[in-house]
This record gives sequence, C-alpha cells and structure tokens, in this order.
Amino acid sequence: MRSIYFLYLLFFATGCSIALTNYDYFFVDGGYVDLKKGKYILNVPYTNSNKARLTDTTYKTFKKILGDSLFLLNDLRKTHTVAAQYPFDLSVADMKKLYRITNCDYFISIKAKAVKKRGSVRINSATVQMRIYDLRNAVLITDVVGTARNEIDEGWLSDPDKSDIIVANGADALMLNALVRLVKKYRKQKI
Repeated sequence: MRSIYFLYLLFFATGCSIALTNYDYFFVDGGYVDLKKGKYILNVPYTNSNKARLTDTTYKTFKKILGDSLFLLNDLRKTHTVAAQYPFDLSVADMKKLYRITNCDYFISIKAKAVKKRGSVRINSATVQMRIYDLRNAVLITDVVGTARNEIDEGWLSDPDKSDIIVANGADALMLNALVRLVKKYRKQKI
C-alpha cells in the first residue's frame, strides 16, 4: 500500500502524466468456453514480438484457471508424436489427429501483434487473437480478439512549456496486458 502512495506522490511532485490506454474485446465467432472440464493444449503463439515471453505469460495466466488440465505443446512432444507448432487456423484433420494422439479435449491458439508507429502522434498498439478448438468434435468453438492502444502527441512532447513526464506502455507491454485481460475474461466465466 505504501508503494501506491509513493507513486501518487511521485507523479504529483514531478508533474508526470499517464497516457490513457484503451482496451477492447470482441468475439469473431462463438462465445465463452466452459473451463471447468476437459484437458487443454496450449499451442506455441504466433507473434512479431518476444515469443518466449508471450508463451510464458500465456501459460502462467491460463495455468491459474486450468491448473493441471493445461499442457504446453512443447511438453507433449516429450511423450507424444506431435508437431513443434500447429497452424493458427487448425484444420479438421489436425484436430482429429491431435485428439487421437493426445486424448486432450481442447486446443488453444494465440496470435499476437505489437505495433509501434512514430510520426506527429506516437501510437503503440497491440492485437491479440485467441482461438479455442474442440478437438473431440473437430470444431472451432471460440474466436475472440483483444486490442490495446495508446497515443501520445509528439508536438505536445516537444513543447518546452510542458515539463511533464509521460508514462506510457510500449507496444510489447500492451500486447501482454491485452492477453492477460482477455484470459481473465474467461476466468470470470469459470464457476
């Protein structure tokens, strides 16, 4: 609690500002998945950013919800003959094969993109798309997209009358935050 007060005092004393970040989520297909049952495989994420960090964050966030029902694809490769990474758009043949080999019920696939744009306005944005496939029935059951964005006016930053320091998340941090918030939306559905 002291650290929060210290941060408030620091921002007040130094004149810091925090850039507003907008998060948005929408379902492309399907809806929430019942996370109370079944075994899940987490695919290696597709990203233009730090793949290891995204994999670690995704795994830890889902692990809090699914516990021992979650398996990393890389871990399954030690005991099963599976690919190192499956396509984001999983085919019906791949779904049936994965179910037959692993006996897992669901497959989670993540695609994330971090974008940094410079110009008169500095824009950091990220998009995270998550698909969950039902391997037993060989169908896509949910496809959801999360976005995050913040903007900082470069003209405002270069104005000598402005002595504020602006605290803003970079595109990589926005991507991870969007992912965690997206997974937490699923956590709320677990009863």
